[in-house]
Amino acid sequence: MRSRTVWKPFGPVRKNAEIERLYLELASFNERIQELEKQHPKHRRSRH
Repeated sequence: MRSRTVWKPFGPVRKNAEIERLYLELASFNERIQELEKQHPKHRRSRH
């Protein structure tokens, strides 16, 4: 008989908070990149 893994609520909650923080940071970087691209449109990378 296999034992079941018991998940502690603190671990996943903390990881979810960290993932959310990283998503927000990434969104902030993407906004800044868009601002910079608007200032220099001829230096844009081609998007595939």
